[in-house]
Amino acid sequence: MEKVKMSTAAELKKANEMTNFKKYKAKVFEALANDTYGLTVSQLATVCKLSAKTIKQILAELEVEKNGDVYLLITKQSLPNYEVEIIDSKPIEESPIDISTTIFMDIICPKADELRKKDPQAFSIFAYDVMRLSLSLYSETTNINQFDTNVKVLLSNLVRRLQRS
Repeated sequence: MEKVKMSTAAELKKANEMTNFKKYKAKVFEALANDTYGLTVSQLATVCKLSAKTIKQILAELEVEKNGDVYLLITKQSLPNYEVEIIDSKPIEESPIDISTTIFMDIICPKADELRKKDPQAFSIFAYDVMRLSLSLYSETTNINQFDTNVKVLLSNLVRRLQRS
């Protein structure tokens, strides 16, 4: 009779693990579906609050494409129907450098400072995403060869500056 109880308990434990795994899989799927450019295992672990081991098990079951360390969801999702508030635009009187500096200093930096204090790992993900989105925006303005050259030069200069300091 004791053996039957262990079997039932084992079956219950297995059923609970499968239910939890389905919930975790849904979290990872949602995180990837919400990120157009993909996420690393580390980023998924932070966003989904799961271990890297669990993330890797889930990624093995999802339709994802791996590009370097970044995973992209292959399955196409329909975009949610968001209502967009149209704001009357004002003529641009500042230079593009002034506008981007203002946005960076007034919007991005304060949020980054908040995150850095609360959660350094989340801050790192935020900084990476700001860089990724900025590069994506820039890529729309130039041909691929010029984009590749400009990004390599920018990165090289940044690394040299960091090495000096």
